[in-house]
Amino acid sequence: MAFKMAGWGGYQKDPSSFTKETNYLDDKQNPPKPPKDEGPKGKMGSEYRKAEYDKRGWKYDDTIAGYNRDGTKIEAPAPPKPKSKAQVKTEKVVKKGDDKKAKIAAKAAVKTGEVTENVDRKSARIAKRAARKEHGRDSKEFLEAKGKHLETKETDRQGGKGGRKQSIVRKASSKINKKRQEKNKAKLDAKNAE
Repeated sequence: MAFKMAGWGGYQKDPSSFTKETNYLDDKQNPPKPPKDEGPKGKMGSEYRKAEYDKRGWKYDDTIAGYNRDGTKIEAPAPPKPKSKAQVKTEKVVKKGDDKKAKIAAKAAVKTGEVTENVDRKSARIAKRAARKEHGRDSKEFLEAKGKHLETKETDRQGGKGGRKQSIVRKASSKINKKRQEKNKAKLDAKNAE
């Protein structure tokens, strides 16, 4: 119970018991500081702040509503003409129609690209088969047609002309196709060297 009466550090209520070094009641030792002249106390943009600026003779800045940083008055832009309900509805309908047209055009471009890729791939396959029948498997013409077919297959798989990309096993298929292209190129180079 001793701490309740005297406090933790033995605090005594009698101020005369303070020593000279710790006597904070002595005004001569620690004179009170004069209050600082701070800036305006009003909120930014408030009338109170504007009145303070007027009282102090300061130039207005952007903290006063309606004035720029350099103190010039802001010119209010002309308010826009109100639109009728019919105009608003018409604009919404036109915007919605334009959005739909853009979506359809994007889908059409993808479909067109896909068809182009498919046609190229199929025509290259037909040319490869024709070269094989006409010239044989080991001929230079067949190897060139096979190389072209492998390239168009890869273009179709990757969506090279704007079509859809193959989604499920595109990486594995591409890896296999690249190996086939390398083998075919090596055979073709050997034929050209002969």
